[in-house]
Amino acid sequence: MRRIPVFLSRHPRLADVTMLGHVLAVDAISMASIGKAGVLGWAVLLGAHVPLVWRRKAPSAVFWAVYAYTVATTPLDVPGAYQLIVPMVALHAVARHRSWRHLLPALGGVTVVVVLAALFEDAPGSTLIPVVSVAGAVTLLGLTFRTRAAWAEEVRARIRRGERERIAREMHDIVAHNLAVMIALADGASLTVPSSPERAAEAMRNAASTGREALSEMRRLLGVLRTDDESRVDEPQPGLADLPGLVERVRASGVETVLDWDGDEGGCGRGPGLALYRIAQEALTNTIKHAGPGARAVLRLRCTRERAELEIDDDGARRVFAPGPAAGLGIPGMTERAESYGGGVETGPAPDGGGWRVRAWLSFEEAR
Repeated sequence: MRRIPVFLSRHPRLADVTMLGHVLAVDAISMASIGKAGVLGWAVLLGAHVPLVWRRKAPSAVFWAVYAYTVATTPLDVPGAYQLIVPMVALHAVARHRSWRHLLPALGGVTVVVVLAALFEDAPGSTLIPVVSVAGAVTLLGLTFRTRAAWAEEVRARIRRGERERIAREMHDIVAHNLAVMIALADGASLTVPSSPERAAEAMRNAASTGREALSEMRRLLGVLRTDDESRVDEPQPGLADLPGLVERVRASGVETVLDWDGDEGGCGRGPGLALYRIAQEALTNTIKHAGPGARAVLRLRCTRERAELEIDDDGARRVFAPGPAAGLGIPGMTERAESYGGGVETGPAPDGGGWRVRAWLSFEEAR
């Protein structure tokens, strides 16, 4: 049964036709049970329901059209309940799809009809009270639906913003790291061509390999964006098992890099593993870009089933980061990744006064 509302929400035209059919059927049964309507009565009944087809696109116009039609056909004394049901459906549409600026006049119109009926038609209170109650109920129901729709749209917007930020971080990490490695390899190759063509050729081969890997990662990321297949989201992404390969690429760029790993990657899920990999990637990218030639970096990783600590030290010159056009994606991006798993990131000069240190920690307990 839960699938029916979902199906109708995805097919609003079918939902409108279904609603119109139900309302028309109820009014037809009401008319037939009260007395003989005749051709005029059935024509009036059908004419009252036709505007409801456009209740989503123009709820205010539909309400006032139904309102005027109902008032105009009242002297015809057509039997049935359409004079109550059809305006209430239109009033619900105004409450659901329009603001108070449109809803208040509609409620005022209903109030005028009720007051006039009480004053001039000598309608009993037992008849008017249910009318007022129904009007209040359909208005409250419409407002509830409108509030839920606004809340759902806000949630979707928040999800879209979060997804854009996640994709921006991924693209920054992929492009910045691989370009830094490729530039370092190309610079090294240009310097060693005269003295060692073999080493220059090896550096260029490494640069090409790094470029192909970056292209592969970008294609995977863009493939996720282009498809609605949720299984694509679960395609393999870098993790702790890929740290040795990351260290090798950084080492090939000219930065002597050492990996000191204590612990088992099995205690870390895919999400925390990806976060640790990207933090290490960003830190080593900054080492390549800022530490200077001949720098040395040490990557230390300590893993337990409850916690992981990552520390990247280099012995390059002390540097001050000037905020640039993309300054919002480096260190803040690392911090966001760590904080999403109950951790944090600290960056600054190394304690011994030389080089730079990045320290990150994650809590696997919170990740689970």
